[in-house]
Amino acid sequence: MTTLFDRYVLGKYVHTYLILFVSLYGLYVVFDGFTNMDEFQEGSRSTIETVTRAVRHYGYQSAAFFGMVGAILGVLSAMIVFALLQKNSEIAPLLAAGVPAYRVVIPALMGMALVNVMLIINQELVIPSISEQLLAPRNSSKQVQKQLDPTYDPKTGIHIAGRRLLVNERMIEEVEFTLKANDVAKGLMTVSSPAAYYQTPNQTTPAGWILENVEPAADQILEELTEKGKTFVTRSPSGTGIFIVTSLDYMELYNRNQSTQFATTQDLM
Repeated sequence: MTTLFDRYVLGKYVHTYLILFVSLYGLYVVFDGFTNMDEFQEGSRSTIETVTRAVRHYGYQSAAFFGMVGAILGVLSAMIVFALLQKNSEIAPLLAAGVPAYRVVIPALMGMALVNVMLIINQELVIPSISEQLLAPRNSSKQVQKQLDPTYDPKTGIHIAGRRLLVNERMIEEVEFTLKANDVAKGLMTVSSPAAYYQTPNQTTPAGWILENVEPAADQILEELTEKGKTFVTRSPSGTGIFIVTSLDYMELYNRNQSTQFATTQDLM
């Protein structure tokens, strides 16, 4: 059961925390926004559109920023609260009245526990659900492409390579998916296609890549799959190509250095 003093200290803690976070994030937004203003303005037809892009971008980025500085601000807030209590001589009367010193600290510990719970929710639920927006460039209407770095899908063990990744089209040009021998396929197999298109997950189909005009032929690929491979590699909706399930979407391939920061603990295990 909380006392009036607990609620008072906890209120000061929350108030201090919010001031620190808003001030620090506001400083980041001002610095980053002015530094990259040209990117927000590129292709914009009006000031309102530019501002809308910036607000949307920094709205999503606030979740990632909270994940980075949340714990540090929690400790700083506790230090500031007790410094203010000491300055205003609010602790001495409590100790003189026989209140144990540890009891005075409990409200701050409650506040820090609340921050930790929010950090867990942010990392496990909020950030993974908006990871695509967090990895997106500041100007989402800008044509974004990069040379694709070959990588392994940690879920399926399938190796993904290609010439170029086109982010706006969600496409990989001249793609090659290599299926592991005695795991996904009976023998080592490379599935190539002029292009692979990313399909977002829905109620009936998991996330993955659609490949048309594949080599070898789709029927030959399906015949060489193991039982495990048949769960990852199926025929495409058109019936002429191949659909390959992966845990890596196009934004994770675009920004491999940051993608693990926005994954859940279960995904990293």
